[in-house]
Amino acid sequence: MHGSKIARCFALSAIAASCAEPSPFIDAASRDAALDTSSPRDVALDAPASDTRVPPADVQQQPDAPSADPYAAARVACVAEINRYRAMLSLPPYERWTDGEACADRQAAFDAMTNVAHNGFSMSICSPRGNAQNECPRYGGPEALNGCLAQMWAEGPSPDGMWSIPHGHYLNMVGDYIYMGNRVRLSRVACGFSAGGWMVQNFQ
Repeated sequence: MHGSKIARCFALSAIAASCAEPSPFIDAASRDAALDTSSPRDVALDAPASDTRVPPADVQQQPDAPSADPYAAARVACVAEINRYRAMLSLPPYERWTDGEACADRQAAFDAMTNVAHNGFSMSICSPRGNAQNECPRYGGPEALNGCLAQMWAEGPSPDGMWSIPHGHYLNMVGDYIYMGNRVRLSRVACGFSAGGWMVQNFQ
């Protein structure tokens, strides 16, 4: 049941190894620079140095055209749905954080592979990753996203505006709360998806 999934997996898990003990917020900027473990570039297999032949122009390999993003529409819908909830509180819309989407996808795929929510975020497997994360684990795909976001929003605000586990997803969507005496304000979101049915929203 999705409800039990989200109840066990509160948001903002920056350094936790599992959903059970999430950490609400960290400043990831310096950590990303030091701990970015993104995969190295693929190394091409060059022809032997002695082979200097050049294929005729009509058979030389042409650069691959950029592949279409299979989640392009889902990303737009994700940001729009989060902003629909924000509008209920007369909050300005979150900016779509396109530069963070590739990393969000990698995190979603990594979490699906390891079956651990927020695992890619906590391990800083890529950057830019943002400062906080919500996740919909094992939801089945973009068609289930609205239901997941509705459950997050239903957590509601904390009584005193302070970060607390039962309200973590909601607070990320609102993007304005107090954590350890500091005011946290978020302004943009990157929505990531995986073929395994895991979806993340990274906030910065």
